[in-house]
Amino acid sequence: MPVYDPNSAGSAQQTIHPGQKLVQAVGFDRWASKAGAWMLEVSFVVLRDDANSGDEGVITRRSFALTDKAIQFWGRFCLAVGYTQPHDPEDDDVVDHII
Repeated sequence: MPVYDPNSAGSAQQTIHPGQKLVQAVGFDRWASKAGAWMLEVSFVVLRDDANSGDEGVITRRSFALTDKAIQFWGRFCLAVGYTQPHDPEDDDVVDHII
């Protein structure tokens, strides 16, 4: 992976181009929305860009609403990273283990 400069334009959230990528979750944040729903935001860095679109080193984020209506999106993410155990998505220790 190229050297990452946090002062570069890559430090702000950017759109990732389509194509095959290898990403690594690098952290998460949790907050309550204005409507009172708990939100979970996972940050990722692109480690390898197989599509050669210049995305290596780019950081992006994905937010998940932890509500009964939207929890399936968090579930799909967990399955995509290979975590299949029932868990409490509001437990920071569990989320830290998953990512």
